[in-house]
Amino acid sequence: MTENDVLSQLVAMSNHLGDPALDYAILGEGNTSARADDETFWVKASGYSLGTITARGFVRVRLQEALELLESDASTDDEIKAGLNRAKVDPGDSRRPSVETVLHALALDLEGVNFIGHTHPTAINAL
Repeated sequence: MTENDVLSQLVAMSNHLGDPALDYAILGEGNTSARADDETFWVKASGYSLGTITARGFVRVRLQEALELLESDASTDDEIKAGLNRAKVDPGDSRRPSVETVLHALALDLEGVNFIGHTHPTAINAL
């Protein structure tokens, strides 16, 4: 599967999860990601809605650098954001990886896992 195929499938999965008729996500909340290759993955960038996201709404991140945030001393929001920005494949990319990028890195590091998606359903948020 090519990188474009992976990204196209990721967009389709994201749009499905964000479909308002399914009520899986409030205002497009949730995150999705997919392995691009052995060393990198695409993750939803902050500020994009699952229901309307396109390929432009994903940022490519180095898996190992995202995982290293678990072992780092970063504890403030600014330190975590800086670490996530350093993990980007393209440092000039202005999009910010989701704050949940490390969770996605953990899941994508599991054998056989290539796509991840989770939402914040309205029913759960109502509790």
